[in-house]
Amino acid sequence: MKPVYADYASATPIEPAVSQAMHKAMAELYANPSSVHSFGQAANVALERARQEVARFLNANSDEVIFTSSATESNNLAILGYARANRNSGDHIVSSTIEHPSVHNAMLALERDGFKVTLIKPDSDGLIDPEELSWSVTAKTILVSLHLANSEIGVIHPISDISAKIKRRFGKIVLHCDASQAAAWLDLNVSKLGVDLLSFNGSKIYAPHGQGVLYLRDSINISPLFYGGAQQQGLRSGTEDVPGIVGLCEAVKIVSQRRTRDFKRIRQLRDQLIKKVERIYGVRVLLKNSPKLPNYLNVVVADGPKGSLVNRLDELNVAVSAGSACSSRSLNPPQSLLEIGLSPEEANRTVRITLGRHSTKSDVDRIAIALNKLVD
Repeated sequence: MKPVYADYASATPIEPAVSQAMHKAMAELYANPSSVHSFGQAANVALERARQEVARFLNANSDEVIFTSSATESNNLAILGYARANRNSGDHIVSSTIEHPSVHNAMLALERDGFKVTLIKPDSDGLIDPEELSWSVTAKTILVSLHLANSEIGVIHPISDISAKIKRRFGKIVLHCDASQAAAWLDLNVSKLGVDLLSFNGSKIYAPHGQGVLYLRDSINISPLFYGGAQQQGLRSGTEDVPGIVGLCEAVKIVSQRRTRDFKRIRQLRDQLIKKVERIYGVRVLLKNSPKLPNYLNVVVADGPKGSLVNRLDELNVAVSAGSACSSRSLNPPQSLLEIGLSPEEANRTVRITLGRHSTKSDVDRIAIALNKLVD
């Protein structure tokens, strides 16, 4: 029997249309897009068309779109690049205790460089209080960085509300948003969100790994992380991966077409799974009443086999995770679970189930059966 894949928050399969677009680009657009000859210019035309498509996806201008290798790179470029370029304006940054490691560790790096960082804790529902965050902003604050949806628990933050509050108090504050988990499900209109910097990647939207995007509002000044041939306005040097970017562009178009119906169908499947799980003795659903992405379900298994629940479920042909894949090699429990009040023992007995575009009712049934076997 084919295993059930329920780890879409870690990575999504590549859509066939995306793969086809990439294969065509690999065969035809192999030249360096910076070259002046006709082969290079053909590659450059495809590159800029992709940039325009991503800009439409964000309701941005094409010169505000920077292609990177991942959301991790985009987050680092946004946070480190902005902080270092604008240190003369202030040395204080605000974020939360439940950000992705690429954000959290960038904050730690800035602290080592002498910046002051304030991290806001979530409440028991996994939410950051916009009022508390806005009052953490001071006259020396230059940047606020928050995710749109949490990678471990899927809770959605009211970014537009947060933006309005902090900019009403200090209009100069720049807001960065990691939208990686939200990109397949929520509108990333940067004007409506009120963000100045926004990151997302391909591997969460059925595009290839190794593709990332940074939206950079045209009035924002950042420093590059590394130097080379000055591609992409000198902010991200290196020959662009045209076939990969073409694939990302195709994935973005598909998301724009399917987002609403995918959201509705997957939320229905997730809710069906919640009902099944709630009937299993010894399994508890977390954050039922929090605003969450439609594909997320976190459950605590109170009893059952010792050792890794993820490995045990894998033996039962169900692939899930404990939290962010980028932290999967850590022996510590997911930080977001600890921050919402779970004990380390409870956090270590929690699994993250995330559905996706190819999930079916049969998958939901088999996930519930596997969870039931854990506690039998």
